[in-house]
Amino acid sequence: MIDKIDARRNLGLTNQEKNNFAASTLVGVPFDQLKTLLDVPVADRAKVKQAGIPTDSTNNQLADWINAVKTTFLERQAELQTAGDQKAFDDFQMLYMIKGDNDAKYPQFDGVIEAMRRNDQYSFKLVTDPEEAPTGSELYRVREIRKASAERKAAAAAPSK
Repeated sequence: MIDKIDARRNLGLTNQEKNNFAASTLVGVPFDQLKTLLDVPVADRAKVKQAGIPTDSTNNQLADWINAVKTTFLERQAELQTAGDQKAFDDFQMLYMIKGDNDAKYPQFDGVIEAMRRNDQYSFKLVTDPEEAPTGSELYRVREIRKASAERKAAAAAPSK
């Protein structure tokens, strides 16, 4: 996916920057700040204030990100189908989770909707608080699974009495 963004926007990303992108859990900067963000070590990236991806009507960069995700997803889905791996094909699903801050105003949200609409994508989830995922959401379920797994590991590692 990052190769598509790099080519479309002529960003000139290095292989290291692309690898750093692959190791990222969150990227929320305009394209002109992406190289700088990807040069920050992954461990330190949480400390970096990310400005957000522009979604205004004259510069909706989110639409390019969504297009790259959609194209990459469809290519991978076709590969699975061609390979005859029906289980992997059936299990392979795309889920957009869009993070916004709790102070986002309607014009920014409208830009997100427009980016999705431009790419014929009408199903997505919004996450507004980085600490608490909405109960029942995919992010909530993932966090609960991780939490339960960590608790089981801790219990197994604890000395028995």
